[in-house]
Amino acid sequence: MENCSIIIPIYKRIDVLSLTLHALSLQNNKDFKVILVDQGNSIGIEKIHEIVGDRLEYEYVNLPIDVTVAEKRNKAIELTSSKHLIFIDSDIVVSKDFVNEHISTLEHGGDSVVGYIYGKSTIDDKPYPPLPDLFESDRFSELIYEIGNGGHFYDEREEAFQSCNYNIMNLKAPWSLYWSGNISIRKEVLEETGGFDTGFCGWGGEDIELGYRLIKGGFNISLNKKAYGIHLHDHSRVTDRKNQYARNLRYFVGKYPRLEIELYSVFPVHWHLFVDYYKNITPSNYASFEYEIRNTIKSLFHSNINILGYDELLVKLLIQITSIMDPRRLDYCETNIKKYELSGLCTFFAENFFDATIITPLWVEYHHNHIHLLFEEMLRISKYIHIIVPWWVDQNKKITLLSALGKLGNKSVSNFKVDSYDKCKIVTVKK
Repeated sequence: MENCSIIIPIYKRIDVLSLTLHALSLQNNKDFKVILVDQGNSIGIEKIHEIVGDRLEYEYVNLPIDVTVAEKRNKAIELTSSKHLIFIDSDIVVSKDFVNEHISTLEHGGDSVVGYIYGKSTIDDKPYPPLPDLFESDRFSELIYEIGNGGHFYDEREEAFQSCNYNIMNLKAPWSLYWSGNISIRKEVLEETGGFDTGFCGWGGEDIELGYRLIKGGFNISLNKKAYGIHLHDHSRVTDRKNQYARNLRYFVGKYPRLEIELYSVFPVHWHLFVDYYKNITPSNYASFEYEIRNTIKSLFHSNINILGYDELLVKLLIQITSIMDPRRLDYCETNIKKYELSGLCTFFAENFFDATIITPLWVEYHHNHIHLLFEEMLRISKYIHIIVPWWVDQNKKITLLSALGKLGNKSVSNFKVDSYDKCKIVTVKK
């Protein structure tokens, strides 16, 4: 039985995969097996054997063309009996002590390890050696070392790593740095936690979600900067991946409808700066609006209403409310209506799921750069949004409101309507 299996999902890009496998063949520690999981026979066993020969122990697995990355990794996990599992992407070219460093960390108290990825997203814009020259050079390992340690291609997570003095368990959410381009885990830990969630389709998110489960399950994640690789980025697929990732983040929020997950999905770098901000919002009282709001909303005959910003009077007055979103904890709310601890900036609901969303004056307390995001998301999931604008809103917030409404005008909005009352205005936006 091998001590370690290195699992690599592959799809085309044979030139880059050749470099990845060449680097693995130069490892100081040879006690490992490579499991290559293809889809739709995009490369094929003959090509793999041609580039690997007998330099590596490997297993080639071919799955249907429509499988997800999570399914590919899970299949490899099922096939191996190794006690240590390393996951890398097919475009990661690793250092010659890569395997040793991962195993050493796992055998000295690490449940799972995050390795360093130099040039995670921008290396193709840097003057590293052309691929054929790098592959044919008799200084291959030395060049990898020089590229990785030259100080030019830092991992894009470097700022976060530095902020915790390279101990990511000191962060509020170490799971947010758990990127499967270069990670390892003890198999017994993975079996207890569960494999990759196959609900993530396309690119991105399944690794972060696994990291989240690891942390919630009481396991640790260690960083080993010496277990590094160089990323040979594929710029041609950036747009597709962004769209796929956006869908997967909504799935992530739906699986764990919590403020931290939602904010991470909107602001993947600086999300943690806003968690306490939104949890501690204390909006002003607007009880005097109750009858005006009730009559206005009821006159529109909505039957499935979402409310953004819990208000006891509204919940009592409007029996059509089926959902409440609020970034503050709502444990004290005595209602059977479904409650979500969300700010409303990124939700998991389908388009037009609600007949309408009422946005209470809670929006006034939102960060000024986020208000247009709130309106856009609420309009995405609702046919109408009704924004309550209290009389005490200051001039700066009114300007922010107008700016946010102006941005909505470019998103297939059919009309705006403003109803004025003694104590408030209600701005209605319809698709």
